[in-house]
Amino acid sequence: MFDASHQLALEDELSKAKSFHMDGFGRNPHWEDAEMVSAVLHDFFRDHYCLTASSAGMHRF
Repeated sequence: MFDASHQLALEDELSKAKSFHMDGFGRNPHWEDAEMVSAVLHDFFRDHYCLTASSAGMHRF
């Protein structure tokens, strides 16, 4: 959704920001492959201690 210069600017400003390049997707990857996007988001939040083992309804795909 952002070009390389915007991605780098976001990463510079947001210390925990991560960029993911998803080949073959349009502007709505969450509609095109919801499970993959969910797994990426879940891993990000888990790695940044926003999720705990007891988080209700959270599953690893």
